Amino acid sequence: MLRNMSRTSKLLTKETVEIAESNLLRLGKAGAVAVKLRAIISANKYGITTVSKCFGITKSTLISWIKHVKNESLELLNVQKGRGRKNIVTDEQKKIIRHWIQSDSQVRL
Repeated sequence: MLRNMSRTSKLLTKETVEIAESNLLRLGKAGAVAVKLRAIISANKYGITTVSKCFGITKSTLISWIKHVKNESLELLNVQKGRGRKNIVTDEQKKIIRHWIQSDSQVRL
């Protein structure tokens, strides 16, 4: 069994873990927010450094998740708008393609 050999974080309090656990029960175990909540709960038991390595994230990322839960700002755990891969097709090009498909459903791109 792994033991938490690191020092205890002042940020990761019992109340913060309880908030994470109650929200995890409410949301279910699937989804990006649930994964982040499980990471926070695990950090209480195994330490921030160990959990950040297991989840493949930086310690500062995990600490920011903990801060969001501590402040009860769970909406900040969702993927924010503007993140991720950008579209290579513009809105104007989408309109043109949509018109092609509507005029001839056999069109192939």
